[in-house]
Amino acid sequence: MTECLLLATMAYDRFVAICHPLRYPLIISWKVCIQLVATAWVSAFLLTFIPNMTLKDLFCGPSVINPFTCEVQAMLKLACSPNHVHEGIMFTSGVTLLVPFAFILVTYICIALAVLHIRSTEGRSKAFSTCGSHLVVVTIFYGTAMSMYLQPPSKSSSD
Repeated sequence: MTECLLLATMAYDRFVAICHPLRYPLIISWKVCIQLVATAWVSAFLLTFIPNMTLKDLFCGPSVINPFTCEVQAMLKLACSPNHVHEGIMFTSGVTLLVPFAFILVTYICIALAVLHIRSTEGRSKAFSTCGSHLVVVTIFYGTAMSMYLQPPSKSSSD
C-alpha cells in the first residue's frame, strides 16, 4: 500500500516538473515532500493496521500461512468471520490499489498532452526520459499487483 501511494506521489512530482516547470520549486518544496511522504506512510500503515486488527479475533483453527503469501487474500481464507467483513476488507484493498493507479493514469495523460505541445524534439525527448523510469516501475508494479488481486479467487489454496 505504501508503494501504491508513493508511486502516485512520484507521478504528481513528475506532473509538476513537466507541466509547471517554472513553479516547481514553489509547489514541491522540502516541506511539501516530507508531508507527501509522511501522508503516504501513515495512510498505508492505517490501511493495513485496521484490517489486521479487525481480523485478529476472527480466526478459527490453524493460523499458519506461508510467509511469502501473507497477504489479505491468504488471511481471509483463514478467517471465520461473516462474509460482509471479507467483502469490506477486499473492497478497501481494491480501492487502495485502483485509486492511486487512476491518479497516475490521469497525471500521465496530462503530462502526455503537455509534452505534445512542446515544439522541439529535444524538449520532448527530455520530458519523456524524465518519466520513463517511473512509467516502467508503475507498469511492473501494477501489472503484477492487478494480475494477482483482480483475478477471480481460486477454489483451492496452494501450499
